[in-house]
Amino acid sequence: MGNSLFLVGEIGGNDYNHPLLQGRSIEEIKTFVPNDIDAISSAISELIRLGAKTLVVPGDLPLGCLPAFLEFFSSASAGDYELETECLKFLNRLAEYHNQLVLHELSELWRSHPHATIIYADYYNATISIYRSPRRYGEPSFSSTLDRIKDAQFCAVSMRGHPRAWLAPA
Repeated sequence: MGNSLFLVGEIGGNDYNHPLLQGRSIEEIKTFVPNDIDAISSAISELIRLGAKTLVVPGDLPLGCLPAFLEFFSSASAGDYELETECLKFLNRLAEYHNQLVLHELSELWRSHPHATIIYADYYNATISIYRSPRRYGEPSFSSTLDRIKDAQFCAVSMRGHPRAWLAPA
């Protein structure tokens, strides 16, 4: 185990995605985050106890930028979207909250396990930079990227009946 790299996560996604799709409130869903952080922490501590030395812990993606969620939670109110990215604010705040708690817990784990290498994979900021500057990555705009995804027949609307259907092309 000491020579292996462990990817600890992504933990929490289904705990947020399924209730969101069921129409549960964001306030209620935020109450699930501390339990998910505890699960991440417990998994890391147990792996280290068993001999793991190098672990990667991913943060959450900007959920409000995911095409499936943009389609499912589409809104006529411009105020629901981030001006810079065209992503849904309330979902990105949920992901940011999750990531803040992950980082806080990792700071405790770094202190209590100085012999282990625990790496935070900042999926949120790595991904949000693409949405903020799509031209830098070869896309004229975030909207054009969404259009191409829809053209590739990703069926975001099917999420209403099949929570996993949006993960694969139609």
